[in-house]
Amino acid sequence: AVGTKVIGLYACTNPQRAAPYLSKEYVINKYPEALKKFLGKSSDEVVWGKRIRSPNAMNLITTEDVREVIQNCLHMPQQ
Repeated sequence: AVGTKVIGLYACTNPQRAAPYLSKEYVINKYPEALKKFLGKSSDEVVWGKRIRSPNAMNLITTEDVREVIQNCLHMPQQ
């Protein structure tokens, strides 16, 4: 509502379903990788709302992933 940029971190759920509405360009998407690692499936093989319940899924997101998105966020002009 006030134009604040939001960084979304996704490994447990599909960001196409739950990403920040106005900040989709600031999403880190490790969901496909998590599906393969924890369920042995691809995005095409699971139902739309499938969640990954492993407590280790978010560990797929690295600090470097986050650092890169923060840099992109800081260098883009406000909308």
